[in-house]
Amino acid sequence: MLVALVAGVVVSLVTPASRVTSAQALAILDQERQRMEQVPEPTLTSAEAPAATR
Repeated sequence: MLVALVAGVVVSLVTPASRVTSAQALAILDQERQRMEQVPEPTLTSAEAPAATR
């Protein structure tokens, strides 16, 4: 467990800081949301729908 903690700290220190500002991150999320909302939701047929198990 201590090894995992030390490894996590080392990875955090070695990994470079993000160069994306908060405004840029928000713009990226907005673009991704718009892209996902444009994709039509799939409709399941009775053959594809999972059977209810009890």
